[in-house]
Amino acid sequence: MKLPVAGCYILGMSRIWLVLVLVCALAPLQGSAQSSPPPLVPSAPEEDPYDPKGGPTSSDPYGGYDDEPAPRRSSADGEEKPKEEIIPHKGTSSRGSRANNGRVIGEAVVGGLFGVAGAVPGLLMMSELCLTSDCDDSVNSQFFTGMALAFTGWTLGSGLGIVVGGSLAGGEGDFLATLGGSALGALVGVGGSLATLGLSLALHSVSEGLGILALVITVPLVSLPLLVLGPLVGGIRFYESSHESAVAQQQGASASVRMVPVISVSPSGGLVAGLMGRF
Repeated sequence: MKLPVAGCYILGMSRIWLVLVLVCALAPLQGSAQSSPPPLVPSAPEEDPYDPKGGPTSSDPYGGYDDEPAPRRSSADGEEKPKEEIIPHKGTSSRGSRANNGRVIGEAVVGGLFGVAGAVPGLLMMSELCLTSDCDDSVNSQFFTGMALAFTGWTLGSGLGIVVGGSLAGGEGDFLATLGGSALGALVGVGGSLATLGLSLALHSVSEGLGILALVITVPLVSLPLLVLGPLVGGIRFYESSHESAVAQQQGASASVRMVPVISVSPSGGLVAGLMGRF
């Protein structure tokens, strides 16, 4: 009875040893059959032992030369930002030019409306004279008085409207400078109108029909545009010039030295006073 038990025990032990031998033999084969996944993070570049700085060489795809300048970044509006500036310099951009164009359009529209309002009294005087009389030589002086009043009202009203329209659009132009520009434009308009009138009279002395034809052509095409656009264009030009001067003065004042008094308490309990400023 003891012999079968001993035989079974020996047979069982031999099977256990056989399983262990197979596991030890097949485990390396299974590990070598699986390929290792690529690393998620690229390995650090190898240092060149002949490089005195120990940095990456030119053959390193992840590095570069130590003396190579860093590329400059570009701001949102396409301007190049220097390396030394943390905040990019604000230059003239397309957005600024669009803002200037919008302000000029507002100045022209509001200036025209104010100019028409200023010319209304003179125009009413001229129309009343022509409606209540035959518009003969006896009322010529009053007619020209109404014309001069209308032109003066147009000049002053357009200058005031330019300042109002520019201020609503964020402009900082000067009123007196704008009014001077409107007056200068008015003088140019009057001078051009008188020149065309003299030309018409000269042609009238040669031929009556030729003089009338010249007067009919030059008044609507030359005289009226000069009288209407002269004060408006002159006022806008001088307003924009004074606006640029005001902005330049503000930028110069902001770039100057600023100091403010500062008072604090020292750790020992005393007062420390001084000046803090930007240089």
